[in-house]
Amino acid sequence: MTVTDVTIGPRLTEVGRTGVVLINPGWPMKYGNIGALPDLYPALGIASIGAVLREVGFPVSVIDMPFGNSTDDALIAELRRRAPRVVGLTAVTMTYPVVVRLARRIRQEFPDMIIVAGGIHVTDSPDEVLMEASLDYSVCGPGEIAMRELCEGIVRGEVHDRIAGVGYNQRNPPARVPPVIIDFDGLPPTAYDLYDMEAYRTSYGHMSILTSHGCNARCVFCTSGNRGTAVRMVPLDRLRRELRYIVGECGFKFVNIYDSNFTYRPERVHQICDIIIEEGLRFNWRCFSKTNGVDLELFQHMRAAGCSHVLFGVETSHDHTMRLIRKGSTRKLITSAFAMAREAGLRRVAYSIVGLPGETYEDIVQTIDYIESLDAEFNVVSPISLMPGTPLLEDMDSFGMVALESDWSKGSQDEVSATNGVLTGNEIEELVEYAYTRLNNGQQSYNWHVAVANDPRICPRGAMMSLLDPEPAAG
Repeated sequence: MTVTDVTIGPRLTEVGRTGVVLINPGWPMKYGNIGALPDLYPALGIASIGAVLREVGFPVSVIDMPFGNSTDDALIAELRRRAPRVVGLTAVTMTYPVVVRLARRIRQEFPDMIIVAGGIHVTDSPDEVLMEASLDYSVCGPGEIAMRELCEGIVRGEVHDRIAGVGYNQRNPPARVPPVIIDFDGLPPTAYDLYDMEAYRTSYGHMSILTSHGCNARCVFCTSGNRGTAVRMVPLDRLRRELRYIVGECGFKFVNIYDSNFTYRPERVHQICDIIIEEGLRFNWRCFSKTNGVDLELFQHMRAAGCSHVLFGVETSHDHTMRLIRKGSTRKLITSAFAMAREAGLRRVAYSIVGLPGETYEDIVQTIDYIESLDAEFNVVSPISLMPGTPLLEDMDSFGMVALESDWSKGSQDEVSATNGVLTGNEIEELVEYAYTRLNNGQQSYNWHVAVANDPRICPRGAMMSLLDPEPAAG
């Protein structure tokens, strides 16, 4: 889309309020597969943006809807109380319909508020979001610098029309500027304190951290490695400070490392493990890992530093499918990685997908047999979905994919929303259910309302790792 001059709208001339409220929207919940339930962690992206805004003097606060189980009416009442000049909403694909609903309600109730949307879904579908008329701006890609420049322009009464990554939704026609890569050098640490950390610790017990952004893999069903950007590493001194805060000051005993591939650079993983050990931080943690590029020494060092769970994307047992989906692994590598993780004393979680390109009913049954042989502590089996920003959606015909549902958010909730042209939607659903009769002792499909009532330790929005009951902190 061509970027042209942007006329400053009337809202931007009223600069009496300069406060910023960042909103973490609620997740749509459903019965059934707990693999589809989200983890209850703060949205780290808006905490990072909040840190940058606060550093240059903006009053910043967060409304954390998932944790507070906030209703739309409660959100409006809180915005009326705080009276911000700018409201920012973060969106993943699952929550984008919620973000649109909230933005439209906010626009109706507060016509003069500046409304901005950002997050993964905006990055993956920037043109779709650009057309949403309830938004003043949308931010594609890293939001820290873009939001700072936006807010500074609002205070001045004039927003620059060339801010990298910003979509100008109110322009006629709407226009956007491509994002640029930023690194983390010079950015302040994540503003965890914008969230109620004590409430998270006492009610849920888990916290999250990012040591890198992006992914080195190019899996066709995922956006993380297909955004055309290099993996960006968080500086080690910043990680040290954030871990001191999360574990040392706030007292969390379990941390989720939310990187797409934490073990991407083994030498850096060793450095992070050294920091944890040197600081004397005793806590357990989990991470996502690919099955290539790992070894026993790495897993042993991770275990010594408190790692208790490693989550692997297995996807399929067939090497020809792995090549087709650009997985960058093989059955031999998967088998080896699980064996080494087991030897190092790490609990293993296996993720797999039903309905990958070209796979038949028998292919998937063979994959289920193979996954069972891996003897993971936990398995998550999901139907294939066509997510925005992925080669699988953008080049559906080449992969033989067929969309059954236009609402992307349903696919992200583990509903059958697509097929591979070989299986029917009913067959995919049947195979997912069959997998769970073979794996996890049938524990995956359940009514989470009943589970929470029976065990108050499980947060109502706890994800599958909450049910693993992490072992006591290392040391």
